[in-house]
Amino acid sequence: MERGHVPEEETHQSCAVKIDRDDWLSEVLYYDVFRVSPGSSEDWRCTVRPADLELIVSHQQRLGRSFYYAKVPTGRVDVVHALSSVGFAVVDVSVTFARTPAVRCGSTLNETVIVDDIVPTQYEAVLDIASSSFTYSRFHLDPQIPREAANAVKRAWIANYINGKRGERLMVALRDEEPVGFLAVLA
Repeated sequence: MERGHVPEEETHQSCAVKIDRDDWLSEVLYYDVFRVSPGSSEDWRCTVRPADLELIVSHQQRLGRSFYYAKVPTGRVDVVHALSSVGFAVVDVSVTFARTPAVRCGSTLNETVIVDDIVPTQYEAVLDIASSSFTYSRFHLDPQIPREAANAVKRAWIANYINGKRGERLMVALRDEEPVGFLAVLA
């Protein structure tokens, strides 16, 4: 019987988690919102310790109604399990797609969509799109956040792009000169 290669298990250092108030999201949702992240790096290359979990629980108990979130790489199942043990739940998984520019995709649509920088006359239409078109965002998928609040988050997010408070650029997709979508660029 041939023996296969068994990869060495990754080892991760322990690190203290950080709990940072998300002022913007707290303002939009009307209650305290906190981001939980690793203390030493933003990419969860460390292991969550029991003391970290106790810190999260005691923080929440002191504040009462509050919302906590963490962005964890899909490969860090150990971190997902640890955070799940203190009430976190997976509500969204991000997927990144890439395409080589030389590859052409076939299209059955005969409609032309133009993408250009947004202009003031398009602001309200794009805000309406932002506040009514999302279904699968982390806010819309979370059963603890009412749909109206999730829609308000998306509207406020795009309003911050329009007001120059977030992102690098806001582009609008136009069909027959009417806004039908947007692209919010964050470099």
